[in-house]
Amino acid sequence: MCYVCPPPTGFMLSIPRDYLNKLDQAVQQANAAGLYVVLDLHDTNQGGSPYGKDATLPKTEDIAYWKTIAEHYKNNPMVMFDVYNEPKYHDWNTWLHGGGTVSGATVVGMQDLVNAIRSVGAKQIIVVEPGSAGKGVPGADAAEEGGWTTIGNNIINDPNILYSLHVYDKINLSAQQQDAKWGPILNHYPLYYGEWAFLPNAQIPAHCKGVSHDQADSVVKAFLDYMDSRHASWSAWDFAPPHLIQDFNTFSPTSLDVPWTCGDAKAVAGMGQIVKQHLTGQ
Repeated sequence: MCYVCPPPTGFMLSIPRDYLNKLDQAVQQANAAGLYVVLDLHDTNQGGSPYGKDATLPKTEDIAYWKTIAEHYKNNPMVMFDVYNEPKYHDWNTWLHGGGTVSGATVVGMQDLVNAIRSVGAKQIIVVEPGSAGKGVPGADAAEEGGWTTIGNNIINDPNILYSLHVYDKINLSAQQQDAKWGPILNHYPLYYGEWAFLPNAQIPAHCKGVSHDQADSVVKAFLDYMDSRHASWSAWDFAPPHLIQDFNTFSPTSLDVPWTCGDAKAVAGMGQIVKQHLTGQ
């Protein structure tokens, strides 16, 4: 997965050539290794947004952004589009259709972003996340987004949508509890865990609360088995120290067997070895 912020120069309405060049380098390198790439828009003030860090909702400018990106990659079947990371919608109707303003910006819905991508002829998979619209369902808390339980009829009108969830501290829920977070999406649409991890060194201690050192390995393995049982696709968070790898020199996978205390940001501990073993069938 490639997390992208909008370009700082000219904000969203005009994407500089050097921005696309840098993105191309990452995409081409991944594709050459046989990897699919999910371009996931993290639209914050880090990307040059004049609206600031609190405008964490899709805006009109994001439509222009996705039209440009989709046009650029529409002939690459190994690129997918995750239209907005963890959007902070207050309800499902706004999630789907948009409406209102935030920090002076016009809020658009998921359907608007999907339509923008399709308008330029891009046919690849599009990923959507519930964000705050799914709060208040079983397994949701302030440390992560909720689920799809209450989505009702607010389904994206498009045949090639991948519904996503982000899961951190809640990976230790039972299979029945995990299923509940998918609601009506389960057994009707493809499932994707766009972010998931057990993070003993997270800055948010809630991401490892309730799991002891001795339990950590079995919790991660059980969640991997659960995703396999539901034929869910997934992207583990994340290929950077100290989470899945120890450093960028050796790329050695991290282990949960080393000493760590929940919330210790200095602990080079993670689920890298478990994930690697699962992927390689060891």
